[in-house]
Amino acid sequence: MKHSLIKTIIMSMAICSLAGCGETYDADNPTESVNALKAELENQAAVAEFDELWGIYQRGYVNDQAEATGPDYSRFDGMNAEEMHKELREYVDWIDVSGMFIAPPGYIESVETMGEDAALAQARAEAQGQPSVDIEVRGNTVSLCVNLNPYTGSVS
Repeated sequence: MKHSLIKTIIMSMAICSLAGCGETYDADNPTESVNALKAELENQAAVAEFDELWGIYQRGYVNDQAEATGPDYSRFDGMNAEEMHKELREYVDWIDVSGMFIAPPGYIESVETMGEDAALAQARAEAQGQPSVDIEVRGNTVSLCVNLNPYTGSVS
């Protein structure tokens, strides 16, 4: 009896380890779940990428009709760290391929309180004064193009 109990315990432990048992994401406790899952990732590079992807996911995206879509935490419910990491990568790739843009910080929340038009106007106003720089190399010539207003395309 004792021998078969030990054998059963060892077999169940082996099955759990092969099946990826461990922490899984709980949509009801997103912050605690994410922290527990990150502890299971194999190295600091994976943790850093996971953090970046999770930050992007939490911000949501805006489609070409300026409609904002926020995060749906239930889509990850029950996933382990590797599954969730893969899903987050696919989500960010999908935004890029679909021509969507990642919502600025606080944009989704402001849409819920102010409405889409006011939130977009506020996001544009906040983005002003934050120039972007495009670098183009043609042969031996390097061109720098500073975009002072990314929404109107003003260049100087």
